[in-house]
Amino acid sequence: MAKSDERATVGSGLAALTAFIVAALVNGFDVLTRALGPRGVSTRLVHLAVEIGQTLAVGLAVAGAVELWRRRGPRRLVHAYVAVCAVSITLGELVLRNDVDGVVAGLIGENRDLEVGNAVAAALVSLTIPAALFVGRLSARPRLRVLPLVASVALLHLNALVLVNGYPGVHLLIAAIGVTLFAAGFAGTRVGPRAERFLTLMKLAPALGVVVLGAAGSVVLSPPRAVRAELLERDTALIARYLKSGGPGRRSKVTIPGHLKPWFVPETHAADVPPSHAHLAPENPIILLITIDALRMELLNPEQRAVAPNLHALAAQSVSFRQARSFGSDTRFSLGALFTGRYLSQTQWTWRSRLRPTLEDDLEPRLPELIRRGRIRTVTGVSLPNMLVPKIGIVRGFQEQYVKREGDNKPGTEEVIDHAIERLKRQGDEPLFYFTHLIDPHAPYYSHGKKKKKPSTEYEAYLGEVTFADLHLGRLMRAITELGLEKRTVLIVTSDHGEAFGEHGLLRHNKPLYEVMVHVPMFIRMPGLAPRAIDAHVSMMDIGPTVLDLFGLSTPGNFMGESLVPLLAGEPPPLHRPIFMERPTDMALLFADGIKVLLRTRPDSEEIYDVHRDPDEEEDLRESMGAEGDRRVALTRAYHAAHRTAEGGVKY
Repeated sequence: MAKSDERATVGSGLAALTAFIVAALVNGFDVLTRALGPRGVSTRLVHLAVEIGQTLAVGLAVAGAVELWRRRGPRRLVHAYVAVCAVSITLGELVLRNDVDGVVAGLIGENRDLEVGNAVAAALVSLTIPAALFVGRLSARPRLRVLPLVASVALLHLNALVLVNGYPGVHLLIAAIGVTLFAAGFAGTRVGPRAERFLTLMKLAPALGVVVLGAAGSVVLSPPRAVRAELLERDTALIARYLKSGGPGRRSKVTIPGHLKPWFVPETHAADVPPSHAHLAPENPIILLITIDALRMELLNPEQRAVAPNLHALAAQSVSFRQARSFGSDTRFSLGALFTGRYLSQTQWTWRSRLRPTLEDDLEPRLPELIRRGRIRTVTGVSLPNMLVPKIGIVRGFQEQYVKREGDNKPGTEEVIDHAIERLKRQGDEPLFYFTHLIDPHAPYYSHGKKKKKPSTEYEAYLGEVTFADLHLGRLMRAITELGLEKRTVLIVTSDHGEAFGEHGLLRHNKPLYEVMVHVPMFIRMPGLAPRAIDAHVSMMDIGPTVLDLFGLSTPGNFMGESLVPLLAGEPPPLHRPIFMERPTDMALLFADGIKVLLRTRPDSEEIYDVHRDPDEEEDLRESMGAEGDRRVALTRAYHAAHRTAEGGVKY
């Protein structure tokens, strides 16, 4: 406290610490007001204590640095601003580059040097921190001082409501702006004698030592797994994701059980798999593969029939796989796995953009190229010119390609279905493979078609987009009948990933591999095939081998999926096959008994669920499973290690 004749003033160090106390209280309010969830009250209270402790730890460090600068640093104000700018830019370069990637790619183009662009953007954005310092100091006057304080609290509260997941750097930046604004506005506040005596006593009180120890403990000690998982469900915990966890090491060895060993053998040099003996496809088949973006599995519940009547009709006419999983929670990586037949960690992704890596340098054949070897015509119509075109490398090899161009205001789904119908009208007696991806249910959920009232929630808007895509799927189904092609057409419909609306604290997709992200519809309608439901675990990875098998073609030995033709023919499913899912910072392995291991590699965390008994994944079994949980985690890591390749994956 700096003395004056009548009243003391709040120093910069104390102002900084007070700002972090306010931030801790605002974060604590956010933690307490979230839905409790399955982990219970005790986990939530420990979560609250850890998050407040970590925030105070940062506050104590910052306050100490500010006080040291005030006592030992240069006196000129310009030097202080230069120091704050340097610290801010350093922070921005460490945490913001990934978060600004998509914006930079959109502004300068994906073919420019995005590394330099991201670095410049991160530096410029981080300068909002010294800007907040300047605004706070400018407002630090008796009648204006309340403005930066109120604005700071509002900003800190807003931080929990925007960009809910996937932007940790932005949330850290917002918190830094908020505490800087508060500290700058609060510093120099004059206090009366009573407040001065109280603050002096607080400096000497033993309670301060307890606070310091608690704050240090929250940083040094690793919290229980359940607490850490809850901490990491949102991006607003300031430093939780940047701290190492105390979980078991990645190199723990495990003995592969005999019944699982065939699935842990690398497929890199495996022999090609000939087509199965079950000849189910009609003569000169037309195989239509339709992937619909962001379909939630719950859309097949009877109460959702009005939302997607054609999907429900298709389910009643098809073999429906009720335990199908997409490969991941992102369109790019899921479709990349489908068309290459290999996992993300086995394919050579070129890192030009965090949000838009490409497969242009991966030279292994794609599904359309393999189909063409059988002298079968391959055609696609898509409305994603920034992804599903040959130069990106995901769907390379189609002989005919119709692409809805960027900037065209016509609905992409309507156009590509028009193209599919027109192409079917021109189809002769030769076999055909046609692929399209319907993008409409992808966020943001623009309104299509006529609605009686404006959607009141994002979920309602999403359902409207599903209805729009379903409408045009129905057009295609009717066209197949009207053109007399039903006896030749195999219709395969699935999704690239699911969509979240608050489950596990998540919104939309491209998030951790929970069931809401990866459990998707999958149907195969084929002439002569009796409709039924199959409960065996299957994967999007199985579609490529299935299509090749139906065309009577061999599947490359390095394809990680298996043909579903034997299942369609009534043969029993393989009882022990695990289903692997992956994204750049997550992996999951679903065992045949329904136990699913979910590993996040950045930040490091482990979760286990029994999705047969607990399909909503409300009960994390990682702790209660004990040694068996350790074994399942080790098996998951061993599976990934067995199949990954040196050049595979996206190198962040």
